[in-house]
Amino acid sequence: MIDNVTDESLDIYRKVYQSDAITKQDIFWYVYGMLHHPRYRSKYEEFLIRDLPRIPFAPNFRAFVKAGMELAHLHLNWEACRRYRLKDQLSDIPDFPYRMDFGERGKDPTKFLVDNTLVFDNLPKVNYTVNGRTPHGWLTYKTKKHPYIDRYPFRHMTGDQIRAMLEKLIRVGLESDRIIESLTEEEFEMDVDVIQFNIRHKNKGNQTVFG
Repeated sequence: MIDNVTDESLDIYRKVYQSDAITKQDIFWYVYGMLHHPRYRSKYEEFLIRDLPRIPFAPNFRAFVKAGMELAHLHLNWEACRRYRLKDQLSDIPDFPYRMDFGERGKDPTKFLVDNTLVFDNLPKVNYTVNGRTPHGWLTYKTKKHPYIDRYPFRHMTGDQIRAMLEKLIRVGLESDRIIESLTEEEFEMDVDVIQFNIRHKNKGNQTVFG
């Protein structure tokens, strides 16, 4: 098995948190959870645009592991997610549509239009975004035409299939909000200098030193 967590990183995490039970998989989930933390994203916003900033050590390691694992499973398996049951459909979704939009030229995410016809006007509010779009917001993403590649799959989907996808993606967004909100009050950063930590740890044997 090939992974991107080095043995050195694993050793550092185990020393910082004083737990030999930490695994490389735990660290992967931890990082995924950290990347979704609101305060982390706010503090390192400029760095996240152009590069990957440092991953801090949070006081509650396991809280981030749990959140990261739940988020990753949700995002990787979204097609198996249970649907958010929308009600009050105003119009039928046509088969093989050519266009989907939010209302007010994309500015009102509570309104969902298909082929310029209003289908829903009461979609729930979702805060979770990927590159500025909610999961179901990607349904409205306008791809550029390509002479060789069909990048618009909805032209092959029925109205029922599109509604099912919309409801699953809304569920993904709402569940992501719930998981992320569980971390909003959680401190995400301890003052741990990894280089100095290694030096002090080697000098003091098994005594763990923060700072």
